Amino acid sequence: MHHPLIRTLLGATAALWIAAAAAQGWPDKPITLVVGTPAAGAVDAYARTIGESMSKTLGQKLIVENKPGANGNISAEYVYREPSDGYTVWVGTQSMVEINPSVFANLRWKFDDFASLIKGVEAPLVLVAHPDMHVKTFAELGPWLKAHPAQALAGSVDCSA
Repeated sequence: MHHPLIRTLLGATAALWIAAAAAQGWPDKPITLVVGTPAAGAVDAYARTIGESMSKTLGQKLIVENKPGANGNISAEYVYREPSDGYTVWVGTQSMVEINPSVFANLRWKFDDFASLIKGVEAPLVLVAHPDMHVKTFAELGPWLKAHPAQALAGSVDCSA
């Protein structure tokens, strides 16, 4: 798990990217920040806050568009299908980029299809097991799963939404 939580369009990397793009006339039309969670959640509030700041810095309108569903896969695929011109930016979460590829077998996108611009917020992932499993460490989990495949269930909760 090498890609932490939310990716979006600010910070030192984004500043360099914006400066280089501005030299080429970018942005000359509105930029859309596509959020993979419903409106009014933490990720949406984050996107709207940075979008306002970016709009002032760039002198261009920013639109926040929420495309929730499938733990961010709908938003990721939408951005993946858009032209790579800097006008459509995905605001995702750690669970979207790290968990989804392991849980959804038929993703049409992979994390490497996107250019990471910044890490805006970081939150750790927590793995828990029911006490009846008698698994105390991560190293013990693999052998337990192999020995009890019919009992193996998993779930995830994205507390950032």
